[in-house]
Amino acid sequence: MAGDEFRISPALRKLGQELQPLLQRLYGELAGQVLPSTRVIDPAALLSRHLGRLTELADRLAQSAVPMNTEVAANPQAGAADVQRAAARLTRCVDEIIASCREVRGLRAGGTAKDMPTLLAGVYMHVLGETASWLERLVAAIAGRRNRPAAAVVSPLRSSRSN
Repeated sequence: MAGDEFRISPALRKLGQELQPLLQRLYGELAGQVLPSTRVIDPAALLSRHLGRLTELADRLAQSAVPMNTEVAANPQAGAADVQRAAARLTRCVDEIIASCREVRGLRAGGTAKDMPTLLAGVYMHVLGETASWLERLVAAIAGRRNRPAAAVVSPLRSSRSN
């Protein structure tokens, strides 16, 4: 792509628009407060379940970006249905992370596990924050609101399908 001019297709512009509500939902989740009200019965089981869940969701989040590359960014014939499918996949995955984060943020534990819900929630919040940061850069680049050219943001996404 060194000498090529990168043009943002109408489908890619539409994808940026479709991702904006998700970005706003992420901002809301990151700013929101949750009052812990559910007592943890088995801290070890909860920790094990959520660490496994985090790994699964992180993998799925990375994989949900692939259709944005293959079906929209790299597809000159991409249409509205391709855009909606790609945005919906990412949204479903992020919604699952949000739901798991809310679950953990609503927990309280005692004894030696008293800090475990807070630490686990911090991991989820970090993932959500990084996701929001990435989406913010992507949406801004697609909309042409960054000094960095859109190709610099989209190209790494295109190359991720080979990983």
